[in-house]
Amino acid sequence: MELQVSSTKRVVEPEDIVALYLQSHTRLRAFTVLAAGLARVQGAKPELIVSTAQRLYEYFTTVLPLHFRDEEESLARRLRGTDPAVDRALDEMEAQHREHDATILELRERCAAMIKNPAQLPAQAWLIAALAANLTIELEEHLALEEKILFPAVPRLINPDGRAAMVRELRQRRGACS
Repeated sequence: MELQVSSTKRVVEPEDIVALYLQSHTRLRAFTVLAAGLARVQGAKPELIVSTAQRLYEYFTTVLPLHFRDEEESLARRLRGTDPAVDRALDEMEAQHREHDATILELRERCAAMIKNPAQLPAQAWLIAALAANLTIELEEHLALEEKILFPAVPRLINPDGRAAMVRELRQRRGACS
């Protein structure tokens, strides 16, 4: 079985901040599927287990925290105070980010263990599968909140200059632009 996340390949980055956030959500969903897939590849070559675990570890250690920062530092900062319903959704979003921390940390630790010793996979597969399933459930509620309330508010409540600044901030966090 081959494990891959084809949607993580970068093609051309959109200039629209909402499109970038949605792209990040697609990537996040793909990585939760990849985590579940890791639990199912018992008997795979150790190199495949290690490379998959490494990709997951890097994503959940670097990329996902950047996405959360994008939302908390760029999105929330500009939307806060513009609409009471949006403020409630922002409060919920930020609380959910903290609630995901324990599951993400445990999943990263399991991936780190697979990187060091892929032969542990049979003994750890049930835990990795459970963590991936829990994270998927937690994140779907979270992503739905953002996609139904916060992202539609962006073009309505943030002017074009503010949206362009958000794109620049996102890219600066990743070192993609000066």
